[in-house]
Amino acid sequence: MTLVWLVLCGAGKLSLPRWSFVALAAASAIGCAVFGAYYFALVTFICLLVLFAGTVAGWIADRRGARRGGAIAMAIFMGYAVGLWIPGIL
Repeated sequence: MTLVWLVLCGAGKLSLPRWSFVALAAASAIGCAVFGAYYFALVTFICLLVLFAGTVAGWIADRRGARRGGAIAMAIFMGYAVGLWIPGIL
């Protein structure tokens, strides 16, 4: 969770929007599917859905408060998702 928060804060310093991580995951999933790595495409697509949900949670938290609030909300959601959902998939 701390690593996700640090990455989000660093991306904020570089003026990268949070949805850029979702776009990168989508491009990676499409690339894996095109090149025939279907298992990696499936895992990347599931990570894409989790990233999208985390981005929405961060956007909702960001609307009323400081920008760091959105980064913290996304980090908490991603920490929960990685800790509980991803190991069950792999």
